[in-house]
Amino acid sequence: MSGVMHPSKALPQVFIYRDPVDFRKSHRGPAAIVELELGHNQFAGHLYAFTNRQRNSISTATGPVPTTVAPWP
Repeated sequence: MSGVMHPSKALPQVFIYRDPVDFRKSHRGPAAIVELELGHNQFAGHLYAFTNRQRNSISTATGPVPTTVAPWP
């Protein structure tokens, strides 16, 4: 496994949330941001990317797939 994420070519849109997110909230924090702050349907198939305050980790979420956190260079 290479550790590199390759999204589907059929991915409708990619959204990058610029404000820091508290990753201790698990998948519920980003899901709430998608629905309440952005006003998007989290099951629409879009990819959302979030970062923490130190900007050393990135979290991605897409639809019902669990959120994944990875180191950010």
